[in-house]
Amino acid sequence: MSLLRDEHEALQLAYNSLERNLNTLERDHQDLIKRWMALKSRDADKLNAENERMLRLKQAQVKRDLEDAAREPVVVPNDSTRSVPPMCLQSFVPNRLLLKYEAHEGEVNAVQFSPSGRLLCTGGGDRKVKIWEFTRDQALLRGTLGGSNATVMSLDMDTEGL
Repeated sequence: MSLLRDEHEALQLAYNSLERNLNTLERDHQDLIKRWMALKSRDADKLNAENERMLRLKQAQVKRDLEDAAREPVVVPNDSTRSVPPMCLQSFVPNRLLLKYEAHEGEVNAVQFSPSGRLLCTGGGDRKVKIWEFTRDQALLRGTLGGSNATVMSLDMDTEGL
């Protein structure tokens, strides 16, 4: 029995020693974590300060550039060669029908003439855009554009393209 008691005391001493070592290591670990976090916090503060400094410098540069640009006189050339769409100075209400044709299957919701007046684009409830060319007595279908997911409600034409 005394042998068991001696062995138990030896194991108890070894356990207590290991537990003290564990507690010491845990304290050291916590201390290292605190110091590491303090260093990282200091590094983050330095980086934030540098970023703020760079931002202030960039804002000051933009401000100087804007002030310089505001001081420069702006000269707008009177370029009469630019293509300006013709203005309608006078319009007339039609008094007779020149041409009648079926443009779409259903209603027509949008029409747009080309700047030359030679082409007409129409859009309708059939979800298609049709391009028409006019001669003196007829309208010739030159193309049909499909793929709209809904009724075509508006058209716009490039003033340079046609």
